[in-house]
Amino acid sequence: MAILFGYWGLTSILLFWAALIKTTREWGGEFKQGSAFGILDGGRGLIAAMAASVAVWLLAMLMPADLETLTPAQREYALQSVIYFYSLMTLLAAILVWFIVPHSDMNAVVRVPVWQGISDVIKKPVVWLQAVIIICAYSAYKALDNYGLHAQAAFNMSELEAAEFVKNGAYLRPVAAIITGFIVDRFIASRVIAVFFTVLAASYTLLAFAPVSGFALHYLYANIIVTFVTVYGIRGVYFALIEESKIDRKVTGTAVGLISVIGFTPEVYFASIAGRLLDAAPGIAGHQHVFLMLAGFAVTGILATLLLAKL
Repeated sequence: MAILFGYWGLTSILLFWAALIKTTREWGGEFKQGSAFGILDGGRGLIAAMAASVAVWLLAMLMPADLETLTPAQREYALQSVIYFYSLMTLLAAILVWFIVPHSDMNAVVRVPVWQGISDVIKKPVVWLQAVIIICAYSAYKALDNYGLHAQAAFNMSELEAAEFVKNGAYLRPVAAIITGFIVDRFIASRVIAVFFTVLAASYTLLAFAPVSGFALHYLYANIIVTFVTVYGIRGVYFALIEESKIDRKVTGTAVGLISVIGFTPEVYFASIAGRLLDAAPGIAGHQHVFLMLAGFAVTGILATLLLAKL
């Protein structure tokens, strides 16, 4: 299993991620970066939700109605069927890319030696600022995983109700990402992201100090929905900053690699930090401490975005 997960990392991240972002940048051209990246992330969210629904349907179809009678062989067969389904989806994606995505005009691209490209990218302050922006945005995205626990603590939801609440929130992703993409095309990516970070900072601050009562329930629901929409919106378009920053197209892949290896570090540490805050102050107080931390990330995102726009 360890070797298999390592193989997935090599094939889906090392060989795929920078190429995906570079292709999307080329497809968006100079004036449609927002909608290109918005459609990319919105489509990813929509396809993931649809695929998950099919996977759950497969499990339900292949498992007995009475789960107490489930045998190890039935469980194994059901899980294998889900794995085959996702394998088929991946193979289908490869075929679609091969025949539909246009090839880059390699004759128009000036090749840059690898180490020179890395050196050029490292020296650009806008690259480091974009990495900081993604750290702040991705921390907010990872925090969405905690909203189920927050719903149980603040709203007295059951585990099933909380899971349903978070699942429904995930369907906001394609809508928020695509709409934000078209907004970015009309205005400027950095301005839109700065405004969204400001909304996030206000939302997190209010959630950190809002009284948990029947009177505040609808207000808290609305605040959480706004947070979901804003987080998905920023996440959908933050790579549009590459074009705004005027990073040379011939080092797009190198820039994406550096930005990503720094920007997605919340994947490593965020759950651990949030878990420690929740353990240190059980109940609603722990969640309020998490929201205060997130407000700090949002303020940092505002400052980084404004500085990037200035540069």
